[in-house]
Amino acid sequence: MQRWQRYLVEGLGMIILLGPPLYAKGQVKERWSTRESRESLGLTIYNINLGLVTERRVIELPKGQVELRFTDIPRAIDVTSVQVTSLTDRDGLSLIEQQYHFDPLTPETLLKHYVGKEVILVGTRLEENTETLQSQRATLLSYEQNQAVWKIGSEIVINPSYREIHFPTLPDGVMPRPTLVWLLNNGHSGRQTIEVSYLTEGLNWHAHYILHLRPEGTQADLNGWVTITNQSGTTYENADLSLIAGQPRRVSERPSPRYPGAIHAMAAKPPVEEQFAERRFFEYHLYRLSRRTSLPDQHSKQLELISASDVRLTKEYVINGQRTYYRQRLRPGQPLREDVEVTVRFDNTAENHLGVALPAGVVRVYQADAEEHERFIGEDQISHTPEGEPIRVQVGTTFDIVAERKQTEYQKMADRLFESAFELTIRNRKQQNVTVLVNEPIGGDWEIIRANYPYEKTSAGSVQFTVPVAAQGEATLVYRVRVRY
Repeated sequence: MQRWQRYLVEGLGMIILLGPPLYAKGQVKERWSTRESRESLGLTIYNINLGLVTERRVIELPKGQVELRFTDIPRAIDVTSVQVTSLTDRDGLSLIEQQYHFDPLTPETLLKHYVGKEVILVGTRLEENTETLQSQRATLLSYEQNQAVWKIGSEIVINPSYREIHFPTLPDGVMPRPTLVWLLNNGHSGRQTIEVSYLTEGLNWHAHYILHLRPEGTQADLNGWVTITNQSGTTYENADLSLIAGQPRRVSERPSPRYPGAIHAMAAKPPVEEQFAERRFFEYHLYRLSRRTSLPDQHSKQLELISASDVRLTKEYVINGQRTYYRQRLRPGQPLREDVEVTVRFDNTAENHLGVALPAGVVRVYQADAEEHERFIGEDQISHTPEGEPIRVQVGTTFDIVAERKQTEYQKMADRLFESAFELTIRNRKQQNVTVLVNEPIGGDWEIIRANYPYEKTSAGSVQFTVPVAAQGEATLVYRVRVRY
């Protein structure tokens, strides 16, 4: 019995592999390369469920044609992206042919490959109160839907009693792990350092941030983390890791799987040293980890991306209207209640203790209460934000500012020409003054006829009013708009 025999028990009995080595040599000289011969490993992971793997392995190769079996690769590899280069003899080694083999080693796989072939069934029998093994040769005639039909001697048998199945060898082409099989033409015998690169799905990353507001609400600490997920089908050990933030175009993309959520909070402590070095790369941004790391298969890992303290910010109160307000009469009677959203705004600049390219991700906002208990107060998604750009995080809706809208007039002046008048009353129940920004989206050709507060045309289809409201007071925005559809 060979040292590599397998015991696979799954309702089919015990299956034992017996016989010569797994893969018999053919006319072409055969060599294997596993992760043990790996000299270095580089990973570049994109946030579109894609990774670029670059590894160097040292392999002893004979002269002439060689069949090299390259193992420890991911199941999700894009075999059309594989590139092979000899760093030792660039002109002397060439790739002639490539095959990708992966047929998982399971009892079902073996039985399907052994249809029409002979194996040994081992059962038990009781002799003088002692259980002994009894073997018999059998030919597998059919295997469908987990049911086997056997020929044992001159009889056809379904579901015979057995405990083990002995197979003489693995069938040709069955490999228990993903393997690239290359036919190489090698000009010189000896040790070669081969660099192999390929794309694979199943590698992904996304950023998430923790924004800790100070009690006064004008400063904050920001911690950024990345969550890296490996579902590619292999483990990457001691890898040189880089992350790319951007959107490289792919000709054909498959839907990305959903990945487990990131950790919800991290202590706002600066790292011992900067983990990621960020720099521009083509039209994207690259973040390279300053140390090597390992990514086990089917695991997620969190790494700190940035840490900044004393980030200055401002709080904004915003009301967002609806485009439909200007196309119809609003319901009479009770005024429309408007949500007043709370947004924190800060600048991504060096002067504000930031000034780095921030990848897109979720920002979770926390603040300590009077007893210094940390409380979650909201979250928002930000886009890729280069240095120098402002960041706005919508936290939630405020409790102590109330806004009510009333349509005071609606007139059809001519065909497709309408005028509407509105009153928006804002009551501030806070102990401090606030300024409320009112964003009104208006379709068609429009103009403000009159308004009692300053406004700015922020786009072709929107206007923004700025309304200051005193503490424990109220203010009413009154304006009239003419719209042509």
